[in-house]
Amino acid sequence: MASRVDISCIDRHGGSRSHFRAVGNMARALHRSGNGRLGKVKREFLHSWAGSSKRIKLSGTFIVKAGFDLRQDVAVDVRPDEILIQLPHAEIVGIEEKHVDVLRLENGLWNRITGADLENELAQLPEMARRQAMEIELPAEAEKELQRQLTKRIRARQALKLVFTNAARVESPVTNQ
Repeated sequence: MASRVDISCIDRHGGSRSHFRAVGNMARALHRSGNGRLGKVKREFLHSWAGSSKRIKLSGTFIVKAGFDLRQDVAVDVRPDEILIQLPHAEIVGIEEKHVDVLRLENGLWNRITGADLENELAQLPEMARRQAMEIELPAEAEKELQRQLTKRIRARQALKLVFTNAARVESPVTNQ
């Protein structure tokens, strides 16, 4: 299954705009992550107390978006021999929950599952999806896709060069969507 790579940009006013959308061939990279689907995570919680065990098993599907925060320094320098674009590295800008399955809820005789137990385990799923996206280098894939899209769309005599910088962090207004 080919997955879609969305490249989003956050403008200087804090709004999120999707600039580029392309079908990427990330399926092979995703298979290396062990689950074969971008954003599919599983979590299991087991707690035993005085011989009584409770278990929670969850599975979730998330869309993780990588993009560029344009509130940080962005510069375009058109030179006779090249067009130099300087912008911050891509980062994870959004995690959208698509579907969560509760695969197992097992209470012990006196060690019962609480609402807080379930809430805590559900809260772990988006962070797991974020870590998985970082492991398969989704931000780097967004940077490559931006380079490809700009090269395709900007038809100039000069060579196009993207330079990604590690600018000072600005707190992103985009959170889990």
